[in-house]
Amino acid sequence: MFNATPTTDEMFGFNDMLPRDSRGRLPGDEGLHVKFYTRPVKNAIKSAEQNRDIYDDLTYVMIFVPGDDKLKIDIIATRQYFDRFPNEYKAFQSKAVVTETGTPLEAWGALAPSLIAEMKYLQIHTVEALAAMSDSNAQRFQGAHALRQKAQTWLKAAEGTAELERQQGELAKRDAEIAELRKMVEAIGATTKEKATAK
Repeated sequence: MFNATPTTDEMFGFNDMLPRDSRGRLPGDEGLHVKFYTRPVKNAIKSAEQNRDIYDDLTYVMIFVPGDDKLKIDIIATRQYFDRFPNEYKAFQSKAVVTETGTPLEAWGALAPSLIAEMKYLQIHTVEALAAMSDSNAQRFQGAHALRQKAQTWLKAAEGTAELERQQGELAKRDAEIAELRKMVEAIGATTKEKATAK
């Protein structure tokens, strides 16, 4: 479940002991779209001292639930968020563009450009995010359940294809090893034959 408020575990660093996915995400955070950014915020004390507006650059974090255009968290980023979303924070620090892991909707080829634009408005950028969309968010627009099912089916088929390719690679490797062993046996047989003829 999406939780904007840091838990006691996050505040005391217990999340360091939890398993993370390939993007460094904690369980339950897999489907979130996270973006760190800098926002100028007026510093009231310095402004009063200088008798003019003084701004400080503060790091904020924006968190979206894909498919839900109403639920958006936009707050000052604290250590808890840096630890909770380490890859996104590292990318922000290096000024890199954070890309979601997965198949971009444009590369999928199953959606019209207008539907892709609508999905992006809802912070759904990948087939994986579409497949993981919750039932409550899928009810927000017509045809979302069917699209989600289509994405889930496609991902399962892609997993099957990956497994087939892995198995084919293993078979090719085995065939190469067998061919090498045959050459060795033939070479040993030829050497044995030469020794027997020489006697």
